[in-house]
Parts: sequence; structure tokens; C-alpha cells
Amino acid sequence: MGKYIIIRLILLFITLFIMTSLIFIILRSALYIQYSISLLDNLENIFFEYCSFIKGVFTKWDWGKTMNNESVWKLFKRRAPYTLSINLLAFVFYIFFGILLGIISTLQKDKIIDQVIGFFTMSFASIHAIALTFILMLILGYSLKLVPTIYPFDTASNIAKMKGFIIPILALSLEPIARLTRIIRGELSETIYSEYMLLAKIKGLKTRYIILHHGLKNCFTVVLPFISSTFILVICNSFFVEVFYNIPGIATWFKTSLVSPLGDGNYLSIDTYSLVMIGSFYTFLSLIVTFIVDIIYKFFDPRIKIGSKKLSM
Repeated sequence: MGKYIIIRLILLFITLFIMTSLIFIILRSALYIQYSISLLDNLENIFFEYCSFIKGVFTKWDWGKTMNNESVWKLFKRRAPYTLSINLLAFVFYIFFGILLGIISTLQKDKIIDQVIGFFTMSFASIHAIALTFILMLILGYSLKLVPTIYPFDTASNIAKMKGFIIPILALSLEPIARLTRIIRGELSETIYSEYMLLAKIKGLKTRYIILHHGLKNCFTVVLPFISSTFILVICNSFFVEVFYNIPGIATWFKTSLVSPLGDGNYLSIDTYSLVMIGSFYTFLSLIVTFIVDIIYKFFDPRIKIGSKKLSM
């Protein structure tokens, strides 16, 4: 197990290094092309810029400067907590309620509660996070006035800022909750009617005990890949939700690093070092979630090997 973790970590950081390098080279090349500068004549310059950047990251943890001459790392530290908080809270929220509703739906199969949960899953399973953000802003913000209609400014109170997380977390969580509930219910319903589960019932074990102590474990082979792929989807959706709800996180930083206002319109403005930091951040976030899921999978099934099709998302 220890060897497996070490190999997976090595592969993770190799992948991160390759992706960061590619992002830098592509963006730097695009910048030369944007200003109609010959790319072929400046390949050597790009190579030296890349080497200088990599050396700065590894020796001083210096990710460069923005176009406004601000430290990229300091700007990242200021904005990342918003993005991480929203994504991690949404992750915990949809995992907890997805599993809980799935269990309740299984225990109350074909009863009123099951039908209510079924209506919920049918309603939210296919609504995109951006549409949900807009709907929640109208209902919770403008109509009921329970939460801010847009994320509060830095001068707002801590309570107002906490309320500002409600809409994005709900928008990112409701669809995954609906989908996870369906998966849990389907897997548990199939499991409790299997031969060894029926044997457990004959031995006197209650259905609730069987589901909680045996059924859920059998669901992991389906649930874990879903959790990994869905969290990556949530990260992508949060990118749009942050911009739409005006959250001062990584996504809005990306927007200002790529598009700048100019007169009566916008123009492409490639802030290379900011965009490399942002791209590396999202790459690392996706890789670390996949790594954690792989380790959990390996814990439940030691036969799993790196590159196994069973772990493909």
C-alpha cells in the first residue's frame, strides 16, 4: 500500500509539472502571436522564459508577476480561499445528503418519502448549476430576501459573507445530490435482494443494519468513481458560478487575466503568469481528488493496480 501511494504521488507531480509546462509554453506562444511577433524567431526566448519561470518556482516559490506587477502567489492566496471553500463545502454537502437521501429512499421504498425524494431527483438531476444559480438568486435573493442577490463586498459583515456562500453551494450541490441519491438507491435496492443479504435476513439481521454495515460497502465500487468525476464537474461548474455570482475567487481572476475592457468592448489580454497559476491550481485540484479516490479504492480492494480500467473515469 505504501509503495502504491508513493508511485501515485510521483505520477501526480509529474503530470502536474508537464501540464504546468505546457500551459506556460502555449500561453507564451499565444502572446507572441497576438502581437504579430514571429513565433519561430522567438522560440529561444520562450525557452529561456520557461527555464527562468521553472527555476523561480522551484528555488523561491516565485510564480511571477501579473500585468499590474503584483505577485501572482500573493494574489492566489487572497483569492483561492473563496474557490476552495465553495468547492469543498459543496463536495461535503452533496456527498452527505446524496448518501443520506439514498439510504432513506431505500428504507422507505415505494412509500411517500421515497416518492418525494424521487420527485426531487427527477427535478434536479438535469438542471445545470448556472441555471440553478439564476433560479436561486430570483427565489432566495430577490423574492424571499434570505440571502444576498450577489456576493457581498469585502466591507460586508462576516454573516453576510457566509450567507453569500448559500446560493453557490446549493447551485453546485443539488444536481450531484440528485444523481448520487439515484445511484445509492439503485445499488442498495439491488444489494438487499442478493442471496447473501437474504441469508443475513434469515439469520435475524434487520434491514437497516444490513444496509448500513454491508450494503454501503458494496456500493463503493460504483460510488467512488462517481464522486471523483462529479467533483471535477463541480469544479468546472464553480468556474461559471463564481463569475455569474461575482465571487472574488479564482474564476473571476481568470476572467480579468484573459479579457480586459477596452473602450466600447473587450479584447484578449493574456496575463501569462496569472493564467499559469490558475491552470496549475485547477489541474492539481483535479489530480488530488482522483488520487484520494484511487487510494480509497485501493484500501477496499488491494488487487487494484495503477492504470486499471476499473478506476477509469
